[in-house]
Amino acid sequence: TESNASSLTTALGGLAGVIGVEQMISTADKINTSWNTLKLTFGDTTSIMNDLTTKTNQAANATGRSGGQIREYFNQMGIAGVTNTNLLSSSFAALSGKAYQTGNSIESMETRLQRMVMTGNASGMALQKLGIDAQDLATAMGVSVDQVSEAFANLTPEERLQAITQAMGDGAQANEMYKNSYEGLKAQADAAMAGLMGAVGQAILPVVVP
Repeated sequence: TESNASSLTTALGGLAGVIGVEQMISTADKINTSWNTLKLTFGDTTSIMNDLTTKTNQAANATGRSGGQIREYFNQMGIAGVTNTNLLSSSFAALSGKAYQTGNSIESMETRLQRMVMTGNASGMALQKLGIDAQDLATAMGVSVDQVSEAFANLTPEERLQAITQAMGDGAQANEMYKNSYEGLKAQADAAMAGLMGAVGQAILPVVVP
């Protein structure tokens, strides 16, 4: 109704005054951009985007990480040749757990992981960055340590990510610890605020960018 529309407009205006219109629009634009990059990488179909949305939400619930971080990870792994969304979700959970355990940032670990998945080069330094070693990867692959390099190089990108994910473990315990830590609680609060800002920004964005 006209009354409800007026109330919504007033509420949006009040929120905009507190947070800042530019900040809300910027947040909405960043969210749009992250989804657009996924469309370019995986294909712009309703079924694919619905699946990626579901897997993003699952990964966020499992890890306490932000949707933006998860979508960026999905995109980078998609560029590396991984399209299995179940694997994307489970591998992110494994990486998130190792990030908490090692104290390394997800972004730096993601860069190493993408390079390994794309090139098939499982160097000791790269594995160490992920919180694992050659023996962990050998066990996951069912080969001896001296066979790891050649065997890993002969896998497909998805098989490489699957092997590394298995070597890292599911990350469940570490992710629960992260979610209940000060850093994790703050990150979840920030993500909730970003979601609110993005939702309001989406309503304003068409006015600013027709």
